[in-house]
Amino acid sequence: MLINNVKINQIIYISKDKIVYNDKTEQKINIKVEELLNQICLTEMTSLKGRKEAIKYIYGYQNNPPLYLTKNVVLIRIEDIITKSTVYINVIYINKMVQEGVNCKVYFTNNTFLFLCIDVKYIKKQYEKAIKIIKNNNNINFI
Repeated sequence: MLINNVKINQIIYISKDKIVYNDKTEQKINIKVEELLNQICLTEMTSLKGRKEAIKYIYGYQNNPPLYLTKNVVLIRIEDIITKSTVYINVIYINKMVQEGVNCKVYFTNNTFLFLCIDVKYIKKQYEKAIKIIKNNNNINFI
């Protein structure tokens, strides 16, 4: 099981073939990203599907909701329109987002960046949704 080797709380982003960590290391993955995310969720005794449904229910987000996996891993799913690839970015480590022409640079707290072919407004909107989840997380009481 791959999850035993994943430094969950240090994930900056996940692409289809690698995990990039805050300590500037990378780890190749050879399973689908959704399966990796499901394995991370299962360490918290829930499934990825359950997390998505809970976020939609609690926050009313219908399309592409942020994924709250752990206290330090809240991911936004971004589709790069040119490369048609998907990246899951951990908002905990985002420092700033800057529009560069039709592209966007996402800067992280470890002084690295990710260059994406997408409008910065979309990323900022997803970021704001994720921050709302983070801020409200301690206020949710489950019976």
